[in-house]
Amino acid sequence: MPRAYLCLPLTIGETTIGVLSASDRQARPDLPLYFETMQVIANYLAQAIQRKRAEQELQKFMNELIEARNLAEQHAVTLSQQSAQLVQARNEAS
Repeated sequence: MPRAYLCLPLTIGETTIGVLSASDRQARPDLPLYFETMQVIANYLAQAIQRKRAEQELQKFMNELIEARNLAEQHAVTLSQQSAQLVQARNEAS
């Protein structure tokens, strides 16, 4: 059974994004140092989670931009082909 148990919020600004919990079978006479160390770890984890989420959001945005560019290129090719067909039809009609 744990003799020491600690829960720390993982926060970014005012937003809590998770909880870091730790337990130990030994009592912690150095509780202030233990708490401070775990708070540093919790802060690091919150920043790492935020960075990973931002990277994922950026990757999603980049994929959407690539898809939009590909669609634009396809439309440009289609318009070019249709334009060439119209020019050819007009030349044949004259």
